[in-house]
Amino acid sequence: MSLLDRHHVYLQTLDLVQSTRRIPYRSFPYVMVLGDSWLDYPGRNREFIAHPTNMMRTFMAAQRSSANWYDLAVSGATTRQLSGHLPKLKQLARDVQFDYIMVSAGGNDYFEKSHALLKDYNPLLSPSEHLEEAAFALVDHTVGQFYRKLVELRDRYQPKALIVGHGYLPPIALDEGFLRIGPIRIGPWISPAMRDKGYFAATREFRNLVITEMQARVSEAIRLGLSEADGPAPHRNYFFDAREHPEALALRDRSDWADEIHLSVAGYLRYTQVMIDDMVSKHLFPFRKNQALQAAERSLRTSRNTS
Repeated sequence: MSLLDRHHVYLQTLDLVQSTRRIPYRSFPYVMVLGDSWLDYPGRNREFIAHPTNMMRTFMAAQRSSANWYDLAVSGATTRQLSGHLPKLKQLARDVQFDYIMVSAGGNDYFEKSHALLKDYNPLLSPSEHLEEAAFALVDHTVGQFYRKLVELRDRYQPKALIVGHGYLPPIALDEGFLRIGPIRIGPWISPAMRDKGYFAATREFRNLVITEMQARVSEAIRLGLSEADGPAPHRNYFFDAREHPEALALRDRSDWADEIHLSVAGYLRYTQVMIDDMVSKHLFPFRKNQALQAAERSLRTSRNTS
């Protein structure tokens, strides 16, 4: 049985709404997928359209029971672009109550501003000292604002939905993009800024450390955006912090990455499996109809009792 035999993926709002009138579709959990290429990446070279090439497909493969997936993920999207989808939480409220909102957003906000976010290379500075703090603060605010708005609209119009977010792994300093055909180029995203600012005079290890500092800021902005917005009820948002799993997610081999910022099929399988294991331990996976918040509340009570 293929993934699409078991799951139902909707790209159009009308198709999604009509599914609520079908039996048994309306008994399956509804998952909104909102984000960038980590939920939409098609794979590269020999892995093109292989499966799973992104997190959404990996979750679909792990979800043994059927689910409805409303796919709004767009490769390369920034939080500004994804904000255009947020009103759908209100527009669909009468017909569809989502059980989960899977979100992957924020990385592109930083990557598209790599030149502004990095100082010129200086061998006397540490990796963290190469970050332009004022520029980072502006992007941190933009990304945090997106997640706070998402939580606000979820609370108002989709109160049953559990938001499932994640941080990013620090990529290796791989000077390789997704596509290069003549003048058409997609990526790399960080290396051009590093080359222009003199970082190729440093070792690859040093460049990796700088990229790790950048990715830590991305993940922290997402974590804070979800936690601050959720106030006294942090269990209503789930954030997977890859930084808490350094051994299981030490994806530093060339085979773990498809290009500079996207994992390979093997990399996504490994990353998502660690995330799923963490969700299972909190009773948040597999996805179930009308059970997300109850499971989250149960997990929160368990953690309080054991602390």
